[in-house]
Amino acid sequence: MKKTALTIALLLAITVTASFVLRAQETPMAKDEGKLKVEVKDSDAKDDVKKADAKADAVPAKPKKLEDPLGFLPDVVAKIGDAAITKADVLEEAKPMLQVHKTDTSGRSDDPKLWRQMADKMINKLVETKILCNMAKNANVTATDQDVDAEIENLKKELKENVPPIEFSEWLKMQNLTEQGIKDNMKKNGHVAIKKWYETVIVPSVTKEEIEKYYRDNQEKAKTDGLWNASHILIKTEAPDEEAMAKMSEADAKAAEAKSDEAAKKKAEEILAKLKAGGDFATLAKENSDCPSGKNGGDLGFFQKGKMVKEFEDAAIALKPGETSGLVKSSFGYHIIRLNKKVDPGFIPLDMVEKEISAMLAQEKVMKAMEDYKQKQKVEIFFKDDSASQMMPPGMGGTPQPKPQPKPKPEPQPEK
Repeated sequence: MKKTALTIALLLAITVTASFVLRAQETPMAKDEGKLKVEVKDSDAKDDVKKADAKADAVPAKPKKLEDPLGFLPDVVAKIGDAAITKADVLEEAKPMLQVHKTDTSGRSDDPKLWRQMADKMINKLVETKILCNMAKNANVTATDQDVDAEIENLKKELKENVPPIEFSEWLKMQNLTEQGIKDNMKKNGHVAIKKWYETVIVPSVTKEEIEKYYRDNQEKAKTDGLWNASHILIKTEAPDEEAMAKMSEADAKAAEAKSDEAAKKKAEEILAKLKAGGDFATLAKENSDCPSGKNGGDLGFFQKGKMVKEFEDAAIALKPGETSGLVKSSFGYHIIRLNKKVDPGFIPLDMVEKEISAMLAQEKVMKAMEDYKQKQKVEIFFKDDSASQMMPPGMGGTPQPKPQPKPKPEPQPEK
């Protein structure tokens, strides 16, 4: 698991559950219920009025507003040994969702099933967070003010690296949060201590021998028909949008596309000239590439055959490690490609997958540690919704948390 992914998952656990917000806010405002207007022309039209009333009665009524969406919860929702997790703890966790519910006019947040499913997930999250906090405490790991400040800085960095980037102040406003509020919450909920424990206790406990054993035992998973690692600089062709194109004549539309293509090609040629004159590929990618990979110096990582658009793949595979292509045109625009490494068909070398195996083994150790803890400490949960999926430990994967705008896959995209 990448450190940044873990960071963002932990920090965002303090905010609104994304699925709830979307279900409550994405639904259009309720339309006019369409009361039937019956024009009575004379006193003999009573039957028509009755028929109209019957039709009106047939219109489904809006769900009654839930005054206490979590009223079904018992006062104590779970116990870990003698320590209780209360309904009040769940209400604190659900504050943002309850606020959305108050202002929701769609009626979707009045679905009792939705609240039961969410309550189940929140209770499991609180239980697992408490267990992880206890394990961190037993290992004498605590979060200092400096640790909390470091996590805030990591969050700011993550937001800036989003596509498009989001300013920290803007994100706080979107989430109706304050920086101090986040810090206070992190100190209270223990997520920073959990992350610190994971990184300083669990990760170092994975030995080289364990990694090598897993690699040997899973050799079939390490087979490859060949891998290529490439970097690129992409200059997109920015044609007018579809709405503008629709208003143009066919000739004007073609002229606009040609002009856009010409501008992109010219810029790409200028960058290629700088490379040939000794310019640094990574620096030019950061400064010019229209692909999200630009921030990483254009590095797209390793790929197999059939995973990239054909024009890109053919050009990249034809290169020798260290070589740079000329201009390569695809549906995305103009690429300048540099092949960094090549892995011949056979088994992927251990050093290429060592970090991935280490992260996976670390997560397995967390899960085993949790199971061992549960064997020693009686864990009881007093509310469960069978239709709700269970959650993974916070920050360890599987937890649906709200987050900044998702990063699109690096271009060029896999061919569809």
